[in-house]
Amino acid sequence: MRYAYVLRFRSTSQAKKFREVKLYFRNMTKQQNIVGAQVQKIRLKKNFSQEQLAARCGVLGWNISRGTLAKVEAQIRCVSEQELFILAKALRVEMNDLFAPAFKQRFAVLYRIRR
Repeated sequence: MRYAYVLRFRSTSQAKKFREVKLYFRNMTKQQNIVGAQVQKIRLKKNFSQEQLAARCGVLGWNISRGTLAKVEAQIRCVSEQELFILAKALRVEMNDLFAPAFKQRFAVLYRIRR
C-alpha cells in the first residue's frame, strides 16, 4: 500500500527512537454526488429555501434536515435512487433535470452504445 505522508516525531519516553505515523491515501478524486449542483440551481430558480425544500421532501416521505440538504448540494453526501426520486418530486422536475448537461450527454452516448 502506498502512503501519502510519513510523519516522524520523537517519543517523550524514548528520546532517541522515532515512531512512524502513516496516513493513507484517501480517494477524493472520485465524485460521488453528481446532482448536488443542479439541485441547488433548480432550488434557487424556483425560489425555495433549503428549509422549504427539506419540508417538501418530508411531506413526500424523506425526513431530511436543512443541514443534510446543504451537504447534498455541496456534493458531500451521496444521494440514493429513492432520494433522487423524492428530490425531483419536491422540486417538480423530471429526474433527468437533476443531472448536469455534461452528464446527460455522457449517459446519452452510453445509452446509444448499449442499444
